[in-house]
Amino acid sequence: MNKIILFFTSLLIFDGCGQLYASEIVIRHDDRTRQKSVLEQKFNIADDHVLIYRSANAIQCETPGISLEKSAGSLTDKNIEIFSSYCGVQTGLAIMAMCGAGTTGIRLHEIAGTDLSDAEQIGFSPVSELIAAGYGYEMTDCP
Repeated sequence: MNKIILFFTSLLIFDGCGQLYASEIVIRHDDRTRQKSVLEQKFNIADDHVLIYRSANAIQCETPGISLEKSAGSLTDKNIEIFSSYCGVQTGLAIMAMCGAGTTGIRLHEIAGTDLSDAEQIGFSPVSELIAAGYGYEMTDCP
C-alpha cells in the first residue's frame, strides 16, 4: 500500500518534463514514527533547521487569514531568519463547513533550530508536535 501511495504522490509532484509544481503537491504527514517528515526531505530542510507552523486564523466565507508575508514578518520582527515559507492545512481534524467558522489553514516556516524557543514565544510550534499529537499537514497554494 505504501508503494502505491508513494508512486501516486510522485505522479502528482512531477510533470512530464520533471518540473516541480507547488500547486500540485499533495504530501501527507501522518506517520508519527519518522523523525524527519516527508515534506522536510522533499524541500531539503537542513538538519539544523526546524519547520514551524501557526494557524492562519482564517474564517470561512470571510477572510483567508494572515498572509504568508505577515506571518513571516512576525518572525523577522524578532530577528528570526526564515529560510523558506509555505501555506498549508492541518489534516486529521474535522471542522464544520459553515460561514463564520474557522479553518485548518496554517502558515509554515523553516528556521534555524536555535531560534525555536523565540518562535514558540510568539505562538509558533514545531510541526513535530503536530504530528506527535496524531495530526498531519498538507502543503497548499497560498490564498
